[in-house]
Amino acid sequence: MLHGIFSRKQHTDPAVELFHLVNAADYVQIAKVYEKHPELMFKEVCDENGSKTTPFKRALYNLDTYTWLPFYENITHEPELLREFGKQLAEQEEHIHFGELLHAYGVKLHEDHGNLNQDATGSHEDLAEKQKTRLPDCMLKEICREGCSWHNWQKFDVTEFPRPKNPQVYADAEHKYFDVAAFKADPAFTVRLLVRGHEGKCAHLVFRQEYSEQMIKEDGEIFLHLFKARLHDLHQLRKQWNIKAPQPAFMREAQKSISSRSTSGL
Repeated sequence: MLHGIFSRKQHTDPAVELFHLVNAADYVQIAKVYEKHPELMFKEVCDENGSKTTPFKRALYNLDTYTWLPFYENITHEPELLREFGKQLAEQEEHIHFGELLHAYGVKLHEDHGNLNQDATGSHEDLAEKQKTRLPDCMLKEICREGCSWHNWQKFDVTEFPRPKNPQVYADAEHKYFDVAAFKADPAFTVRLLVRGHEGKCAHLVFRQEYSEQMIKEDGEIFLHLFKARLHDLHQLRKQWNIKAPQPAFMREAQKSISSRSTSGL
């Protein structure tokens, strides 16, 4: 067993533990595992729906460049591991879809413009729900990373920008910081939105009356930039391995949706 890395009972499958670490984007612990046992990244496990996958495939599915890229660099001199890397890269054709989340940001822009009514409240709740269910932890850590990194011209280049460290979110009602994991886990945050806005110093957990329409608009546009950057990372990797994968239609539609609302005076 991997003593010192995993903290659960001894009979727990190390690959299952690694899968959970990948889902949580726990980069320090992930690296500790694959540096000693890189083969675990390729071991088959069952995901939350009972489908077969691997920790590596889940990193690809989540578009988590901060997981798959350093892992790739760690096995460059291991021919057998590289062959399995290419095999699973080709097999994992799907990745997480952000269309519903981006649509929810577009709905916010449209429904909340100058209106405080039941439709707007519903849109707030829908966006809050989509943030918690459609954003993988690696993306949550991006909006919650320290510093003024959250802006439209950010390239989200992982070769120039280090992985997020100790990301936190500020809950305005409590006047205190929480670990980003609390955003999904704490029932007290169920109906609150995660907002930051262009060049915001930190991410905030807020109720409906505590944020501006402009901040939601900016976050939606920046998330689009982030999603496109991570898709580009994956497409470049596939290109390197001569594996073709077209850009998803939902990204093109989401971009048109946000662009049309941005130019319509909202």
